Amino acid sequence: MFGISEVKMISFNIIYFIPLVSLVIMILGNAFLGRWLANQKGRDSGTWFWLCLFFGVSALLVLGLSQSVDLKKASKKTEEPNNTKIAATWECPKCNSKNNNISYLCLGCGYNFEKSYPNTSASIICPKCNVENMSYRETCKECGYKLY
Repeated sequence: MFGISEVKMISFNIIYFIPLVSLVIMILGNAFLGRWLANQKGRDSGTWFWLCLFFGVSALLVLGLSQSVDLKKASKKTEEPNNTKIAATWECPKCNSKNNNISYLCLGCGYNFEKSYPNTSASIICPKCNVENMSYRETCKECGYKLY
């Protein structure tokens, strides 16, 4: 059946094959463990999978020693409202008609708002009475509240 040289060759291949398969299983196990741990800590599991795959136990230790990310606090930071309200229209100082922010010519009388007030393009809502005022006004036209 098999000669002595053929038996030595088969045993030689098995001797190196088993440790190689074991090493691949350990590396993949480390990567999947890193992915699971990253998910538990609120971190990006895909990135940590690849980091643990390439950097092994050292990446897993860094992940294990890192703090958890609180996703509720992170989402609250992005949901905080801005207190400055900017309206989408402006009021013509000549005829008091409302115009959209894109246009600088009054639709009512043709007044060129950009030439008169080149640095203003939006309205400001008064925090006291919620009346819309042009951004060039220093006080509210309704209640007199100082806007700036």
